[in-house]
Amino acid sequence: MIAFRSPPADVDEVLRDLPESHVVAARQTLRFVAGPNGAFLVADEQDTEGHKADRLLALASRIRAVLAEHLPLVPFVSPIVVSPVWSPVWVVTEAPTTVVPLDLLRRILVEGPTVVSDSTLDVLARLVVDGSLDDWRAVTDHDDKMGRWSPEQMTSEAC
Repeated sequence: MIAFRSPPADVDEVLRDLPESHVVAARQTLRFVAGPNGAFLVADEQDTEGHKADRLLALASRIRAVLAEHLPLVPFVSPIVVSPVWSPVWVVTEAPTTVVPLDLLRRILVEGPTVVSDSTLDVLARLVVDGSLDDWRAVTDHDDKMGRWSPEQMTSEAC
């Protein structure tokens, strides 16, 4: 028997379904996601302010600068704009952004080669949980999906 999943309703639904290996933080309508295959700044196309390409690129650079204060090797932070469908409008922008249809977002965030080590993810999680990543806040309304990143499980010995 083949089971079909209904398409996700929004970005947060996709993020709630990520494996425990991923760290998720929120800043207004934007999301910072880090996992074994990379770090991403995710904006919904429906957000009229948050998805501007130059703003996303500046925020991604700011995140990298903060991470550089805590990590010897900082992962790139790739800006992603999530669209209900692929939009050719995003192809011609002044700043490089990747446009991802909502139904492919999980695949982008989960699949691919491992480029971020577990120890780096531990530091990223600690920065998010401690509030050290500027004004990004940990997404803990779904602690079962935060896995080892939930504040209750984060101890100074673990990181």
